[in-house]
Amino acid sequence: MIKNINEANNYQELSKTLDKLNTNDMADEKITELSEILLKKYKSINSDIFPYIIEYYYSKSTLKEFKIAIYLLHKLYNRIEFVTDLENIILDEEKFLELVPILSDIVMDNFHGISDCMYLVLLNHDKYYEKIEDKYKGIIKNSLYKIGIMLDYLAETKTKPTNDMLKSLEIMVDVARMYNDSKILKYVERSLDIDDIEINLFSVCTLIYNNVQVPDAYINELAKENRTCKRFYKILRNMNRLYRFPEEYLTKEHLAMSDMVNWLMHPAELANVPDTIEFVKSFEMNDEEFFVFKFTSNIEKFKDKGQMIGISGGYKKNSEPTIDNSGYTFSDFDKFEEDKIMELSQKIIDKINKLSKKASKN
Repeated sequence: MIKNINEANNYQELSKTLDKLNTNDMADEKITELSEILLKKYKSINSDIFPYIIEYYYSKSTLKEFKIAIYLLHKLYNRIEFVTDLENIILDEEKFLELVPILSDIVMDNFHGISDCMYLVLLNHDKYYEKIEDKYKGIIKNSLYKIGIMLDYLAETKTKPTNDMLKSLEIMVDVARMYNDSKILKYVERSLDIDDIEINLFSVCTLIYNNVQVPDAYINELAKENRTCKRFYKILRNMNRLYRFPEEYLTKEHLAMSDMVNWLMHPAELANVPDTIEFVKSFEMNDEEFFVFKFTSNIEKFKDKGQMIGISGGYKKNSEPTIDNSGYTFSDFDKFEEDKIMELSQKIIDKINKLSKKASKN
């Protein structure tokens, strides 16, 4: 085992070697030995493959194998440059609670992407939050004072925040929702001064959740903006605070437009907000309501297409305005033609039906 691991020169070779190990049946002392061998391998080659090795064991089915991942994570988090998308791997309660002590060390001791990843793991497993020991809850809470440190730094140096700084602040003010701590909430209030609608989204929701007064201008802006409207509605509903959503923007057309924009923002589509978008008409089909939009984008791939057509739907006929639909929000990026609205809309619906039918067979 040691020989094969030491002779591996890249991730592919190392992962093939690890695949051959039946770690699920290894005795505890062998698991410990394997963890230490892998750590020594890192020291010998100083490789950037280790985030993938950590993910390899992080996603394993047993707690015994999972412990290899958190051993390496704990030993290496201040030395590796990044981690993979661990936040997207859902853990059971036992694994999550096993991770918590290391998670709390990382967020307390770290400012870069690994800390952000651990905060996101926490957010994605908030159903287990009350099972966390109080001492670790306290460590995670104290780590959020980094919000104030970052805001003070930006104010004192008059530095424009980098994208990484903005992302970290966005995540931390979201985590702050879990703590009704007056000092942290003051930092969250200060973060509203940063001209970034993503940070504002999570700051406003954290403050509303903790019953801190928020100026109406911020709330109205989040409901008005297509890129945040749907998410703002969803977060408020999940927090049982939907009554804070402004009635002015609680219309079927506006929510459907935000749904369309959020679909277009997906990395596989425009990966950005459209440059223009306009509601065209609605129509009914099979007791559902659909909303048609025309939009433009100045992205190189789409800028010569002019106005394109997309639909959002279907929403239950005669229902109250909602973001809930039956999954027909889509665009083929076909050119918008006034006399072909229904033909092009039907094409989208038929395509979704075909894809759904194919998926159900698989």
